[in-house]
Amino acid sequence: MKFYLLDAGGAGLIFVAIGVAIIFMAIAILLEALLMKAFKYNNFKRAMIDSLIVNLVSLVIGILLLNSFEDAFDISTTGGFAAMFGVTVVIEFILLYLLNKKHSLKSTAMVCILMNILTYLILYLFVSSDF
Repeated sequence: MKFYLLDAGGAGLIFVAIGVAIIFMAIAILLEALLMKAFKYNNFKRAMIDSLIVNLVSLVIGILLLNSFEDAFDISTTGGFAAMFGVTVVIEFILLYLLNKKHSLKSTAMVCILMNILTYLILYLFVSSDF
């Protein structure tokens, strides 16, 4: 049986997937901003802006990597999940440091690793659930 993208179910599933992705990103940005504020890395407003920027850039790069190297970055596998986590940490660390040069590399690395552990924990729970 073939399902076509524009069938009622297919089109509806696309909107659901986009909606879930937007909700996940909003939660990730909020939690990361709260973490940055808790560690006195930035005030809440600046942390929200920084989190939005680093997450959008890492999302675009992640999509490009997934499209180019599907097997290596498939988050439904342990290796792909770990690879995507590593790439995300590197990308977000570089961007976060460039946005906040007043902070040391060490404090930026600590905040970046912690915020991505938090985000990827939520992603893992979502991916591993029977949702």
